[in-house]
Amino acid sequence: MTGEIAQYDELFVTADGTEYPFMFPRPLTGGLGNVSVSPFAPKSTTGDRSYADYDAISAIAFTDFSGGIGQERMTDVTKYYEGTNLDTRGGQLTLGPLVTATTRVTAQAGDVFYAIGGSGNPTKIAARFTMLSSATAPKLRGVWVFLKGDLAVPASTVKLYANTANAPGAELGTATIATGTLRGTGRWVNVLFATPVTVQNNVDYWLSVENASATLAVFWLGAQLDVYMTLPSATWNGAAWVASAVKYSYLLADYQVGFDAPPKPLLGTGGDNVPRVWAPAGRSLYYIGAAAAPIGIVNGNLPALPAAQVRTPVTLSADIITACWYRAPSQTANFLYLGLGDGAVGQRFNGSIGAESWIALDTATVGKNVYASALCVHDALLFYAYDQNKIDCYDGTN
Repeated sequence: MTGEIAQYDELFVTADGTEYPFMFPRPLTGGLGNVSVSPFAPKSTTGDRSYADYDAISAIAFTDFSGGIGQERMTDVTKYYEGTNLDTRGGQLTLGPLVTATTRVTAQAGDVFYAIGGSGNPTKIAARFTMLSSATAPKLRGVWVFLKGDLAVPASTVKLYANTANAPGAELGTATIATGTLRGTGRWVNVLFATPVTVQNNVDYWLSVENASATLAVFWLGAQLDVYMTLPSATWNGAAWVASAVKYSYLLADYQVGFDAPPKPLLGTGGDNVPRVWAPAGRSLYYIGAAAAPIGIVNGNLPALPAAQVRTPVTLSADIITACWYRAPSQTANFLYLGLGDGAVGQRFNGSIGAESWIALDTATVGKNVYASALCVHDALLFYAYDQNKIDCYDGTN
């Protein structure tokens, strides 16, 4: 603009007369100091300056970066290569928390994890199941298995076998667990077969986790997750399969019948004191029953249906965003709390199969409307986050 007063520290002019003002960064806080690195005293010149007036070495050296290196604030949130948990809301870039992964995982006394591979452990563990599906010709596209292990464990495999003489027989499908997938605290790992495997209803199959590493083990969570999971498992002793009574944590991903959205599996025990794998998915809640098949949770408060009819799963008013088990000091059993985000009040489920009970977390039942996009338990209180940055808590009554 004509008449504008320009302020700059240096002005560079190209051969075509274009001016490029250059200003040293001025951070809001902290220091950004610099000193001359020339061993000679500064000199003054007359007339127009040229590059010959500069030393052959750098004109300055930075001595203090406490105020940053010149970028006061990231205003273009698209100019970063990659990152984890970056927050780009509000036109600024905020880094996520530092995540430090453990480098070695070993079995602990009393753990319910079973080692596969590594020193002195079987290289294969298989769980037997009966395929039960409402599809006429069911297909398995993959599985979820609860595993933990070292980040550096070489690629491991999950295989599906036919049942031959009550042991794994012909291989039907293979899926890979890539290096770096596992975590030291354990996690649900989803693996997909190269192509969906066609299976038959009411036929037994075997699901095997295999790790050939001689130094690093994969650990598979073993537990009595449901009273109907009574089929045996087996371990590989290097020459043959050996029967075992241990049960393992896994979910089957039926190609045609299954969850209405990607599940968020979690372990827990509700009012009937039976530990199960539960899986909020979309607007419904499931548990993993016989043969690791998902079973939708119904509303037991409603009148019973005729024997020939099957009640459909409860469909909530919004997607389940978060879930957490919580037992208040005044209560004798755990309840599963479901957060539906900021647009719908949360729900509480009693976790008792056969006597299912739901209540809405609203003013009529708990004295206030509970909206939640995140849930956690601390100091015997259930904390819930909502409206982006608000946090409140609940003690079972208020």
